[in-house]
Amino acid sequence: MTKKNNYWADRTARERKWQEEQLSKDAQFNQRLQQYYDQAIVQINKDIEDQINSLAVRNKVSYAEAQKEVSTTDIADYETEAKKVVQEANRLRAQGKRVTYNDFSDEVNERLRNYNTAMRYNRLNLLKSKIGLSMVEAGMNIDADMQAKIGKDYTDELKRQSGILNHSTENASFWTSKDVAKQVMKQINGATFSQRIWANQDALKTQLDTVITNGILTGKNPRVVARQLRDKVKTTVKNHSYVTERIARTESARVQYSAQIESIKKNGYQFVQWIAEPRACDECRKIATQDNGFGDGIYRINKVPKIPDDTHPNCRCSISETWVDGQQNLALNDKEHAALNRYISSDAYKINDDLRSGHVSNEDKQFVEYLDAALAKMPIYTDDKPLQRDYFFADAEQKENFVLQMDNGWFEDPAYISTSKIHYGEGKEQIHVIIKNSKTGKDISEYNTNEQEVLFPRNTRFKVEKFYVNDNGILTIVWSE
Repeated sequence: MTKKNNYWADRTARERKWQEEQLSKDAQFNQRLQQYYDQAIVQINKDIEDQINSLAVRNKVSYAEAQKEVSTTDIADYETEAKKVVQEANRLRAQGKRVTYNDFSDEVNERLRNYNTAMRYNRLNLLKSKIGLSMVEAGMNIDADMQAKIGKDYTDELKRQSGILNHSTENASFWTSKDVAKQVMKQINGATFSQRIWANQDALKTQLDTVITNGILTGKNPRVVARQLRDKVKTTVKNHSYVTERIARTESARVQYSAQIESIKKNGYQFVQWIAEPRACDECRKIATQDNGFGDGIYRINKVPKIPDDTHPNCRCSISETWVDGQQNLALNDKEHAALNRYISSDAYKINDDLRSGHVSNEDKQFVEYLDAALAKMPIYTDDKPLQRDYFFADAEQKENFVLQMDNGWFEDPAYISTSKIHYGEGKEQIHVIIKNSKTGKDISEYNTNEQEVLFPRNTRFKVEKFYVNDNGILTIVWSE
């Protein structure tokens, strides 16, 4: 028991270490996102510097000047910048930086068309459209990097889980897998993360437009306006970069949780442990300490809260498979389930006779294989109450031979041994066996409720404690494991 407890304690410690690694990776990715926003800020400030002086009259920025028609030269300059953005999008695709999950070119093209139309109205719209170009360029880089990151986070977690659960990955070609694409681009509340990224870029663009318009309306010295705009642009962009960071963390946690729950279910585990992240909120700590009858933070796999649906954005908690003593911890597959039902129904006598005689057909060997696998997943009987077993014999000789098997003080049967939590023989049996200190008996009473059956695996060895005749005159033997 101590060895098993140490394993699960170590498993939890390793999961917390993994959480710390994810938080570190989040911080590293935030730095990359910030680089894109910093580049946008530099370009926006440059565009402001280039345009602000041309909007001045008598050393003051004029809104009337901002409403004037755009020159042919300005249009040509803008179109050159727009072509660079398109070329950058094409370069990202050519490098394979855009994975096959979502094509952001529609997002880029739609915005470029809108800006191309708007910038022709007046010089103020030209400046706003140039800012739009910076937002589009940042957006497509962020979208591409985030798609790549989320896809990798998902496949990396599938691989990590396969190592933990000793389950080989079925398909190493994760990158183009439709299942991975489905996970990465899954809609949450009606939108994919990519759509949220572009919506955030649009909101940022709208706020920057307001900042620019208000700055020009002040009518101050162009140098003063440019300086004030630089500060406001930086603050506005920074606030929206937090939204992008939150999307990145939340989506990463979502696909990693999906990989965890899928892998754990695939390997048949019925219980999971909720492991709160190092800086978990009160709600997540409550989830981690809630006792559902199996111990703190342990849930049936179909009842565990989902990340982030049942938690919150930025949640970095995780789950791991776990084991609950006295419970069926692993689900049976169809063949195992069929083998167990077949044993319980009518085939127990035949297969046990064949096992004792050593004449097992190839078909029955497969049946035994699946039954063994099913028993391995069933909970061990842990109650202190002794188990009961009744024997019936065809004749006196058969009964005598059975007793003689225990001459050396031990009994071992090459067959399965069916026992019960109750005494169902009602005094009609020829030999009654009481089994104490069960260690390997598997509780299958959920499948055989009438007899409250506990089934011992093949070749289980029992120590013969004593023989006596009970009040009904029936020979009674006490075994213990």
